[in-house]
Amino acid sequence: IPGRILLPFLAPKLGTFNLTILTMLLNSLTTFTIWLPSNNHHNLPTIIIFTLLYGFFSGAYIALAPMLVAQISKIQQIGVRSGVLFFLVSLAALTGAPAGGVLIGRGGGGFAGLQILVGVCMGVAAGIMGVARGFVLGEKVRRV
Repeated sequence: IPGRILLPFLAPKLGTFNLTILTMLLNSLTTFTIWLPSNNHHNLPTIIIFTLLYGFFSGAYIALAPMLVAQISKIQQIGVRSGVLFFLVSLAALTGAPAGGVLIGRGGGGFAGLQILVGVCMGVAAGIMGVARGFVLGEKVRRV
């Protein structure tokens, strides 16, 4: 919840796209540098640190997604585009848990496959957001 509340206040200064990309990259980084190395070590302090950081940064892009839709849409399009956004998010939420369960099962109960999937997905999402930012900006350079 703190990430959902605090980080969006930085959006006007840093740019909504920029902040979203940054938080996605930071989540990918924390997955690969904190969560994955702690795999199967049951190191509670490390898992708590990862959970706090991942939760904080993921809260930002959860809160920023509707802002991005509003930023790139005409007022008449915001409702439809928000609906499409949340429909696509629901598909990811619906398929993510079973896919994670399969990866854990195939990994003999270890989380390495799931951790790699999470880190890669966050990195790819940041890249897609970077491409989207490029389409919105075109030739201009500014905070978006």
